[in-house]
Amino acid sequence: MNLHALSKAELVSRANFSCEHRHTGLDHPQCYEKKYPPERIGFLDIESTNLTASFGYMLSYCIKRHGGEVLKRPIAPEDIRKKRYDKALCKQFLEDVKQFDRIIGYYSSRFDVPFLRTRCIYWHLDFPPMGSLFHTDAYYAVRGKLRLHRNRLEVACDTFGIESKGHRLTPSVWQAAMSGDKKAIDYVLAHNVEDVISLELLWDRLAGHVRVNKTSI
Repeated sequence: MNLHALSKAELVSRANFSCEHRHTGLDHPQCYEKKYPPERIGFLDIESTNLTASFGYMLSYCIKRHGGEVLKRPIAPEDIRKKRYDKALCKQFLEDVKQFDRIIGYYSSRFDVPFLRTRCIYWHLDFPPMGSLFHTDAYYAVRGKLRLHRNRLEVACDTFGIESKGHRLTPSVWQAAMSGDKKAIDYVLAHNVEDVISLELLWDRLAGHVRVNKTSI
């Protein structure tokens, strides 16, 4: 258990807890977490054809389970050709996100989450309502707690020696993916996967320097 990653409220709660063995939740974290299961955290990132959801649609999204697998979902080429675009992708996202209590992204409060919400509402799908899912944007932790020459995820990762961006996107790959080219879509997805992996590594490095609150998605 990383005590530095716990909030003051969490530390107090664990200290005041008494398990069947007459120990606190700090001494017996397994007993505490059996009664109060830890949050199911997922690291989210999307790739899209445009920076606005009124003109663009998703090409892929990834949610990495904290310490576990990556749920990686690309758009189907036939959905682009048949002008269904990201409808099926949005439906799958809404199923996947039910597995998590908190989503962590990077600049996600200004891009990923509003983009997803817009696309889901566009397709008449029920995006998670306010209060149903917590959301933390690691961008603001980097901007507020660190002093970098730029606050991009790539820069933060490079600063701490975290490998990132092995699949760098070029205009030709992006345009091919938008046209439904399967090879290009797979390349975009690989880029997407790298982002959530590096985001998790960065988040773990910042443990103890980030306030995790009850902000809703």
